[in-house]
Amino acid sequence: IAQYGLDKDTFMGHLEAQLAILRFVEIRFSQEVSVSDADVQAFMRDQPTRMDANSARQQLVEARTDEALSAWLEEARKQFNIVYLDKELQ
Repeated sequence: IAQYGLDKDTFMGHLEAQLAILRFVEIRFSQEVSVSDADVQAFMRDQPTRMDANSARQQLVEARTDEALSAWLEEARKQFNIVYLDKELQ
């Protein structure tokens, strides 16, 4: 932490902000994700290593939650004119 010039309170503040964002994403997007038993079975067949159905379902939910978040962000970006002051961020 000290190497990056952060004190404990600043570091904890960043962690709390990240946790709040993760909770928002989970609450907002994972509820609209649907994973069927057939989806789980197909996913398990396609994996190089064996996994149980619960792990497969969890991975599918997480992947589909990420997809829903990405789609939402893309739609939000279309509604606003974003001007990048730092050209490296584009």
